[in-house]
Amino acid sequence: MTATLPTSSVGATIRHVDVGAYRVATDAPESDVTIAWDSTTIVVVEVLAGDEHGLGYAYADAAAAQLIEGTLAGVVQGRDAMAVPGAWLAMAQAVRNIGRPGIASSAIAAVDVALWDLKARLLGLPLAALLGQLRDGVKIYGSGGFTSYDLGRLQDQLAGELARAREVFERVVSHANDVGLLAEEIDPRDGSLLGNFPQAFSHVGLITAAWAIDQAAEHQQEATP
Repeated sequence: MTATLPTSSVGATIRHVDVGAYRVATDAPESDVTIAWDSTTIVVVEVLAGDEHGLGYAYADAAAAQLIEGTLAGVVQGRDAMAVPGAWLAMAQAVRNIGRPGIASSAIAAVDVALWDLKARLLGLPLAALLGQLRDGVKIYGSGGFTSYDLGRLQDQLAGELARAREVFERVVSHANDVGLLAEEIDPRDGSLLGNFPQAFSHVGLITAAWAIDQAAEHQQEATP
């Protein structure tokens, strides 16, 4: 069987890269156990080829947008829109003397996401189908439970999903190995533990979660007539 590509994708070259950085303020100061913040910066990238565009983004400092505009855009412009891995490699080579970790990696990631989205659109495919999906769908979630919240707000936020919170907590704990340690990754197909066992971080998270669930349960009991 011979596959035929849409006409717009044949020989499509990346003709333009547009980037912007946007600061989004939080409704109140937020913090976790490592850092505090009052806003989030999102770097948004749009790449054009043929009759389509691809969209990518990364949560990073505005300096990532400057790096994309000043360096990475010139690297990917004129390249084959179908050859995304080649564009990624060219970007990685372009930041050799800049420094790969941190800002540069975030900048490359934002452009890379946009390029994959562009390729999927040129082929007329969902991005999940192009990359190869594992599940039929994923659940959405909202972040919360920040340590900067006062006790009342934290309890109110967790009390509305208390049964679900307990269910998730118990499911996470059930993946510990025979000595009670949790791995940094779990294979969703068979539940096997992968990678290292950074128990210092996982234990802090579990202790915090257990405390929050316990406090929410007490708050719920006190509020019940």
